This record gives sequence, structure tokens and C-alpha cells, in this order.
Amino acid sequence: MEERKETRTVVCRCPFCEAEIEAAVDMPAFCQPCQIVIVTCTACGGAAREGSERCPHCGEPLGAR
Repeated sequence: MEERKETRTVVCRCPFCEAEIEAAVDMPAFCQPCQIVIVTCTACGGAAREGSERCPHCGEPLGAR
């Protein structure tokens, strides 16, 4: 018997263009109009573009874990 996992989604707005985004809870959001992946800063929780070196809100390095 195959077990199915439900993907939980949330609806939010892109912090850069205000477009409505539906994203899986455990995955980064993708904004179709901006064509960017939005990640969350682990230091402050702010939204940042994937590939950015630093968080635009707190200045902490992104990707350093």
C-alpha cells in the first residue's frame, strides 16, 4: 500500500511586486511575475531573493549556515 503525503500550501504576497503566491510550506516561494525564488533569512526571518549575498533587512550573510 502506497502512503501519500499531503503538501501543505500557504498563500502570501511577493515582497517585491505584491503578486499573490501559492507556495508549499516547506519550500521557498517562487514569484512568477518577478521570476525569482524568495527565501527566508535565518537571522531575522525577512524575505530575500535567492542568490543574494546578504539579507536586505538585517544585512546578515545569506547561505551561511
